[in-house]
Amino acid sequence: MKHWIKRIPAVIAALGLLLALCACGDKKQTVLVISGAELDREIYTYFLDRVSARPADYGLEETPSDRALLDAVTEQCKRYVANNTRFRDAGLTLSASEKAGIADQVNNLWIRAERHYKAIGVSKQTLTKVITAESNAEALFTATYDKGVTDQAGEAELLKYFYANYISFRTVVAYYTAADGSPLTQLQKNTIKEAFDAMAANAGESADSFREAAAAAGYGLSETILLKQGAEGYPEGFYAAVAAQENGTVRVLDYEDCVFAVLKEDLESKDESVYASYRSACVAELYAPQAAREMDAFLEGLTVKTAGDPERLLKDYRKAIKS
Repeated sequence: MKHWIKRIPAVIAALGLLLALCACGDKKQTVLVISGAELDREIYTYFLDRVSARPADYGLEETPSDRALLDAVTEQCKRYVANNTRFRDAGLTLSASEKAGIADQVNNLWIRAERHYKAIGVSKQTLTKVITAESNAEALFTATYDKGVTDQAGEAELLKYFYANYISFRTVVAYYTAADGSPLTQLQKNTIKEAFDAMAANAGESADSFREAAAAAGYGLSETILLKQGAEGYPEGFYAAVAAQENGTVRVLDYEDCVFAVLKEDLESKDESVYASYRSACVAELYAPQAAREMDAFLEGLTVKTAGDPERLLKDYRKAIKS
């Protein structure tokens, strides 16, 4: 009996160590409690992985401090909870097609990155959870701000936004560089610019006549281009210049590296299918600021309690991705 009694402390110690190891290896242990919602190790690690991979996307420096990184992860966890909570509170459900889309997205992601996610301890089920939350946010946005084409007031706002923020044009462009990439001389630039001025003078008011004038000068005319205000790919001031141009006119726009001859088209006279193709983008662009303000207000009301050890998870994550 005495030998047994002496062994009890050792047994208890061994049992305690075993329980501690089990706790450390439990992927379902709670890390954060956000307004009552428990977020486990896998959910937290998923967002830790996302923020670590592209910190600049989350407003961080390229090599952020651990504290800044973990704070950003907490913010993403709050958004995860907010997306699910707001969707549920709105009484919404995802359609069968939306659920099928989530499954496809998860399967494709798992095919591409299964080894990575297994290494950091994130399961396919967790991917389904986080992508479902993103789908919930998209569905809530649509239900809130897109009442459909039967909403006359809403459609009028969208059309107003579309015509105010998009332009339609065809163009001929020449770059002031030689085949080897070296800049042309000023004399060569002047020769091209004079050819474009002559082309514009002979372009007429239709795409056909402009195409003929361009061909005569040795250039090709583009198909119709629809450009959003603020989009990249054109010189600074290009959008404003074309937007101010009268419909049916051709104008030469000269820049340091290139020159354009632009035929401004009447966007409002285009077929309705053009607007239909951009309608969803317009909904997102027009109402995104308001949606962001509402989300920020909701996030402010959430409480966060740390129930696990984020610093330890960060160390584990870094070891996992190095192995």
